[in-house]
Amino acid sequence: PGVFSTLLFELKNESSQLTNDQQSYLNYLVTQQLVYYGELEAAITSTKSIINSDASALLKFRAKLSLVNIFANNQNWTEGLSYLLKVLAELPSIKNEEIYQLALVTTSSFYNQLGQYQLGLATAKKLESLNLKGKNQCLAEVLILESHFKLKQLLADDPSIQQAIYICQISNQALPVSFINSYVASIDIENEKQNQAILLLNSTLPATLSTNYPRIIAEYYSLLAQAYWLNKNIPLTKKFALKALEYEKNTGTTLPKVMSYKLLFEIAQSQKNFELALLYYQKHAIADKLYYNDFQVKHLAFQLAEHESIAQKDKINLLKEKNQLLTTEQALISAYAENTRLIIIVLILTLSVLAFWGFRLLKA
Repeated sequence: PGVFSTLLFELKNESSQLTNDQQSYLNYLVTQQLVYYGELEAAITSTKSIINSDASALLKFRAKLSLVNIFANNQNWTEGLSYLLKVLAELPSIKNEEIYQLALVTTSSFYNQLGQYQLGLATAKKLESLNLKGKNQCLAEVLILESHFKLKQLLADDPSIQQAIYICQISNQALPVSFINSYVASIDIENEKQNQAILLLNSTLPATLSTNYPRIIAEYYSLLAQAYWLNKNIPLTKKFALKALEYEKNTGTTLPKVMSYKLLFEIAQSQKNFELALLYYQKHAIADKLYYNDFQVKHLAFQLAEHESIAQKDKINLLKEKNQLLTTEQALISAYAENTRLIIIVLILTLSVLAFWGFRLLKA
């Protein structure tokens, strides 16, 4: 990030010497910097200005991909779906292999975040079928695992898990590995194999902390709290539940937050600290309601997008039908004109013949 910011600063100082295309790409890089520093509203405005500019079609497409990611981070699912539909409409025309793969990664990730795991899985498998290497191969494997995990189709000892971890490790992708480990630990906890989960999470915690990504760190701490709770280890349950909440302060309502408040309520109640139990119960109730509301918003946003898509298809079909009617009408008009012309010719010929024979008869 430091090197990137320095280079960006130098490019800005030389912006007067850049061509229009180079200036457009510089503007795009600026939006990526805004996203990194969490200035999402400014990033949205900047990205939309690129889409409405005279930038190349490929750069505008990349800008739309950026907006899909930004709206996912903002949890603005309706706007995100709106731009995703535009991306999918333009995708067949994208010849740049790298950007095409990036579009599939973005689409699959967005679908999974939206809770549309079947669509996320189908897109990730389409991505996997391409000639992938490095980061994109890693992401394809992780997205497939995530979809299977959310659909309750993943086992902790599935061979594809270790294969995905290996692919990601050789590509130096630490964050996806942490997500894979969280899926495995969740499955172990659900199957009451909490000791396996504790061993996995503690052994991989340093690597996860090094990612500096709050969402996965909170997930790790929340899973550790749940595992220790199953072992009736109250001090460690409380420790890791509180740590999970520390990393959830600046994020939306997520499952780690809901689970952490629930565990803290259970602990306070078991210790007969009813005042604290009531506080945590209230916090859990609010977090749980917000989490459920977010689920409903995602569902409604997807339904709305589906209806808009159907309406658009109906509109296209209606236009096709109108075009067919117009074509048929024109054909009928042409046929009528041709028939009229033929009738006139026949009449003229008939009259000519009658005139000829009439003349002959008179002459005779």
